[in-house]
Amino acid sequence: MSRYPHGKQYWIGDKFGIATNADISLDQPARLLSCRELQTSGPDYSLLLGWLNNCHQQHDTCKTLNSDGLHSIRLIDIKSRSIVPYPTDCHVDYIALSYVWGGISPKSFGPGPLPEKLPSTIEDAIEVTRQLKMLYLWVDYVCIDQGDPVHKETQISLMDDIYSCAFATIISLNGESANDGIPRVGANDQGIPQATVHCGGENKIISKMPPLERQLRHSTLATRGWTFQEGILSHRRLIFTRHQVYFSC
Repeated sequence: MSRYPHGKQYWIGDKFGIATNADISLDQPARLLSCRELQTSGPDYSLLLGWLNNCHQQHDTCKTLNSDGLHSIRLIDIKSRSIVPYPTDCHVDYIALSYVWGGISPKSFGPGPLPEKLPSTIEDAIEVTRQLKMLYLWVDYVCIDQGDPVHKETQISLMDDIYSCAFATIISLNGESANDGIPRVGANDQGIPQATVHCGGENKIISKMPPLERQLRHSTLATRGWTFQEGILSHRRLIFTRHQVYFSC
């Protein structure tokens, strides 16, 4: 046990752990002393896929919903890098993005090819969607025609369907603008590494990452009504921060 300078006590195990990549269940005592060592090169997409697939197969309350309203939305087809209508004859899975626009100016996008370069957060979301082996992505900046008031009003009225029916939502927690990128993903990865102490051989003690609740307290995204709604409506959330990716369902 140790103390903060102002006298508050904490257990060393709350802040540091023995490095391991093994899955240790919550009821095992070793869980209190262990800590997953994170990849320094970016998210472990195989782990993220495991979380999503386990939820999809095991959690009845998280099942992907469907709505007739989806047939009027547009999606980004990441393979052809174009905006396409949602299919009218079948249901398709897609990823949604929740993020802070910041100071970027709205533009008008219709069905067809996307420009070569989009704001960094959207480009990173396209890459995450590809790594998650999904074909479609929904992002309000491009899937809602910002220059068409009628289309914009219709799509805004469908926001509850869009997020509640998404297979999962990517939440970019730390950005102040759509130009900041998704933490730990793109060129502006902004990742905060784990503190590591080598103890000889392959033994390491590493810092534990802060809990999601603390991350939310310091996030601009958590102060916005729109993004609060998006998080509440989503059934599966991959929350990207500078420290790590959190999963919530």
